[in-house]
Amino acid sequence: MVQSVSVEDCVVTEPDKPNAEVTPEDPQAEAPESAAAPEPVADGPKVVLLDDEDATDELPSEPEIEARLRQVSSAYVALQGEMQAFRERNERLQEERDRRRRGEVVTAMFEPVQNLRRSLDAWGRLDLPADATQGLSLVLEQFQAALRKLGLEEIAAAPVPFDPNIHDAICTMPVQHAALDGHVIQVFEAGYRVGTVVIQAARVIIGRYEAPVQAAEEADQGDEAGAEE
Repeated sequence: MVQSVSVEDCVVTEPDKPNAEVTPEDPQAEAPESAAAPEPVADGPKVVLLDDEDATDELPSEPEIEARLRQVSSAYVALQGEMQAFRERNERLQEERDRRRRGEVVTAMFEPVQNLRRSLDAWGRLDLPADATQGLSLVLEQFQAALRKLGLEEIAAAPVPFDPNIHDAICTMPVQHAALDGHVIQVFEAGYRVGTVVIQAARVIIGRYEAPVQAAEEADQGDEAGAEE
């Protein structure tokens, strides 16, 4: 027996579409922006951007900048002064060492040169030809010139106040003027020095003033009269 089927009871269905072809991903295809790999960051100081308000708050004020500049300037001036004082001190020490070294050289050569001079003076008192000691006289002059280049100088002659540091008193001599009392009135043998180093003290005669007896008595009488009044 055949069962009858109406049109309404039929359901029309569309035929299945073929499956879409799936293709493998292209390795060279561009990745989406969201999945892009981060770019490498170069090593170095990081720059931090500050807002205008933050930058204004951290900057020193103008008076602070001026105070710092004055402080740096004062420190620089003080450093320059210390360096200058250090250089001057070293120069003085070097000059003193050079002076002492020259004094040692002059001291070692002074006595032989003086002996040569004394010998020539003794020969000059003899009845000898003039050209007999001419060569030695030239040698003596050369020695004396070399010693002067090293700083040898003669101690000041009379009349000067007696100074035991540079003078050697051999005797005293009466003088008529009170201003010459205690002064060098005659040099028996010249003295020499190199700067402050005395190579040979000058042998001198010192003046000694004594008031006349009559003047002294009158002065005493005048003092007594003044005391009685």
